[in-house]
Amino acid sequence: RNPNGESRHFSTCGSGVRDIFENVEMKKASDDDWTFIAIVRRNMTERQLEGTNNTEVRGSWLLATNEHENFEASAMSDCLYDPSSFFSYLEVNYPALISPIMMIPEALPFYAVQEKYLAQRVAMSFRSGPLESVRKRSLEGVIPLHKEDYFPRSAMMAPPILFQTRQFPTADCELAYSRAFVQEQFAKVKETRCASPFSCDSETLSPEHVFACPGKDMVEPRAFDLDPLDFNGAVGYADFLQSVTDSPFLFRDNKVTPTHEIVDSSTKLCQIVLIFYTPKFGVTSVLTITADFAGAE
Repeated sequence: RNPNGESRHFSTCGSGVRDIFENVEMKKASDDDWTFIAIVRRNMTERQLEGTNNTEVRGSWLLATNEHENFEASAMSDCLYDPSSFFSYLEVNYPALISPIMMIPEALPFYAVQEKYLAQRVAMSFRSGPLESVRKRSLEGVIPLHKEDYFPRSAMMAPPILFQTRQFPTADCELAYSRAFVQEQFAKVKETRCASPFSCDSETLSPEHVFACPGKDMVEPRAFDLDPLDFNGAVGYADFLQSVTDSPFLFRDNKVTPTHEIVDSSTKLCQIVLIFYTPKFGVTSVLTITADFAGAE
């Protein structure tokens, strides 16, 4: 047996094959650092052995460990066209961290394998693992857990909800001066940004999509791929607060929307709803934080 370990290859393909196992010895892996391991299978033609019912595959196995290589000739079929038999599992007989496995659909020569190793050596050197192995930590005994008394007076019962009502943008502002101002700003944008040789899309060529006043309440169409709903007598759109605060963007309805655009100039009313339960008193509380963007009425 090889004290440094070996790579054992097994195949169930081909009837009457001479060898179904192939063991390739490996150089010693590091005890305290990353070890680069590459297995290269070079498959050749399969032929019938004269005077027998056995077949033979002339191929080879290459096992590279950092700068070292071990080589074995092979007479084993490989199920090359059977995806379910190509790669089943990887067994390591001692605790180890394994980086993502790279599969390459060609048999690389040793110099090309070395290039892969040298290209990753510096980057992998910065990725440190545990200071002690899992086995060593387990031999040192169990880790005691100390119970901490429950001290918060209330606990959240459900994820916080973000609810908002929205308004359609419009260039037809209530004040005459505002209507003139919006049209003037739109004309400047169109003249400076959309003049030849530049071409603006249809939304940019609409005043309400450039600079607008709030218009009618939005109660029917979907917004941010959400259906409108009735909440506390107002029709608007509800979403988990976490969806907006914990991600830089949302991907919905085949469209990417930056989360900082969820609350925008079309938002009329924005509420954050939180539900708490107090075990000591058996009381459920609803906390609502409201931001009103409608302005003075």
